[in-house]
Amino acid sequence: MFAEKKPLNKALLGGIAVAVAAALGIGYWLFKPKTVNPGAAPGPNVASLAPQKLMIYKWKDGQGTWHLTDEAPPAGIPSEPREFRSDPNTLPLPPLVQK
Repeated sequence: MFAEKKPLNKALLGGIAVAVAAALGIGYWLFKPKTVNPGAAPGPNVASLAPQKLMIYKWKDGQGTWHLTDEAPPAGIPSEPREFRSDPNTLPLPPLVQK
């Protein structure tokens, strides 16, 4: 009437156990809660994330040598001041929008 049950193969049971353990491990790795290392140094504060500005001056000395410095040239020497920001991925607004 009833067919005789075959015992499960030990290798099959071992393979299933390994697959379940691997699935649990991958699930934990993907969805684990983000933890902070208490011994880690604190991250930057909001003020330090603001873009920094740097003024560069381009000028030519009396001998014809060009200089690029972060300090203004000596008095009486014409220069081209340029402002550089620390956020290089920010594009300036188009001239029509700036007005």
